[in-house]
Amino acid sequence: LGSRMAWLWKRRRQRLKKRTRSGPAMVLMMAGFYYGVFASCLHASVRERVHFGPVPFGLGALLSNVQFWYIFRFTAQDFFELLHCLRVPYDFITRHARYRPRGAEALAVWLVRVAYPSRYVTLGLFFAHWSKGHISEVVDVIEEFLHERWSHLLHQGARHVFTDSRLRLLAHHVRNTSNAISNCCGFIDGTFRPHCRPGEQHGMWQRLCYSGYKKQHGIKFQAVTTPDGLIWHLYGPVMGARNDNNLLYESNIVQFLEKVLLPLELCIYGDSAYPLLRVLCVNFPRATATEEQRAWNARMSQQRISIEWVFGEIIQRFAFCDFKKNLKLGTIKRQPVARRYVVACLMANLRAILYGSRTALHFDCPPPSLREYLQ
Repeated sequence: LGSRMAWLWKRRRQRLKKRTRSGPAMVLMMAGFYYGVFASCLHASVRERVHFGPVPFGLGALLSNVQFWYIFRFTAQDFFELLHCLRVPYDFITRHARYRPRGAEALAVWLVRVAYPSRYVTLGLFFAHWSKGHISEVVDVIEEFLHERWSHLLHQGARHVFTDSRLRLLAHHVRNTSNAISNCCGFIDGTFRPHCRPGEQHGMWQRLCYSGYKKQHGIKFQAVTTPDGLIWHLYGPVMGARNDNNLLYESNIVQFLEKVLLPLELCIYGDSAYPLLRVLCVNFPRATATEEQRAWNARMSQQRISIEWVFGEIIQRFAFCDFKKNLKLGTIKRQPVARRYVVACLMANLRAILYGSRTALHFDCPPPSLREYLQ
């Protein structure tokens, strides 16, 4: 074991000399090397028993629970539970069958990648036995699996969770908090996600993605959130030049809500950009509103801000989705910007279930259990 570690260190040192000679960077790279050596020397039977690949298990052994939470956005115990509930396979096969990473390794790599903007070279410090190309392909394959397997929870409304009885319970919590409306069970709004300006060879994308209101290029999503801090329905992406009213009719969310909420005599609430519908409640017109109606508008606007908290939580905990400089729509085959945001919304829902959220605290509305949500 000692001779092997010496040989590995010599080989690693030769590579590090070519990259940088700065002190802090060298310390970080040495730490990544020791993580890899420590994990690779673990007994194989132990790794098989915990269903964890070599390097993430080494990190879990070396990091405290708080450090693990800050790096991966989940605690080590909840990370294992996510592996089971998300039905992540034991291993994956990447494109061209070049790599076969463990499922736990792939999920850990994706969480580190999306948690905060970082380069693949930096990720190599945590996953020392993988190259940049290896990490890139692993991120892509686990993201594709999560999107294909679980995106229906966001795009189709997760009716197994948001049953009739739960929707009535959500409306009850909104009524107790706002003292303004008795049949509102959710809030609707759009969000603009900026990205890099498409290249000159993508002139059409430059025109379609440019928002004159935001003065930048991006894509838009429409979300319906509930008082428990979850995203009930997500539609997108669409081009950044579209407005919220256009997304409302293009997403067919009105037909979905009429089918679900009209029999229960419930509705959702939106800002003044939306029209007044049977299932969509908006503010009274400001020009003709009375003092009582203006007070009602103010109370409901204080509740509607909760959907902005949900959007903020996504880009705060998965900050790579807000790193405009590295979100390149022109290279969408290599970097699917919209798919990454959808998976980040899914993970934000799972975090809200496990750890609560500001929205759930505001409305005093507990979310469903993890196993109930991921049925």
